[in-house]
Amino acid sequence: MQLTSFALAAAALTPLIAAPAAAPVSCQTSSGGGVGTWSTPEYHGGVGQFQAVVTLRGAAPAQYTFSGVLIENDFGPIACLSCLSGELIGTLDDGVGPGPDYYIEGGYFGDWLRGTGSFSGVIRDTPFPVSAPVGFVQGRFAEQPAFASQGVLLAALEICD
Repeated sequence: MQLTSFALAAAALTPLIAAPAAAPVSCQTSSGGGVGTWSTPEYHGGVGQFQAVVTLRGAAPAQYTFSGVLIENDFGPIACLSCLSGELIGTLDDGVGPGPDYYIEGGYFGDWLRGTGSFSGVIRDTPFPVSAPVGFVQGRFAEQPAFASQGVLLAALEICD
């Protein structure tokens, strides 16, 4: 995918991301988002990947690399041969000191024929499921329909520390 296509896809997806929901009052909230690359797994049980740079504003402004793997599965008995679904496992790391800073676990769902979908996950400050969530991430992805290719992702996240 050329850089111009990447920029056009990002612009097209921007209105599709909902604003993050309000965080609990008992913490200092930082929220933001970013753009990156998305590569859906090529086959059942396959592994894909994603990576983006996200910037947080608010109580603890910072820039993180949001990256991880996508593990394709069927989430049980889904009667949809053109659906994409799977697990999203990743991290947020600011590149300073020992990392990663946060751990992310979630899922994705989309349409293989259109090459589009959405993802969401919870953010924890220690590996899951040891700690309570400190935030969430959600977003959209787009890549060439019906072909394994590198696409684009847009992410919105909120962390409450």
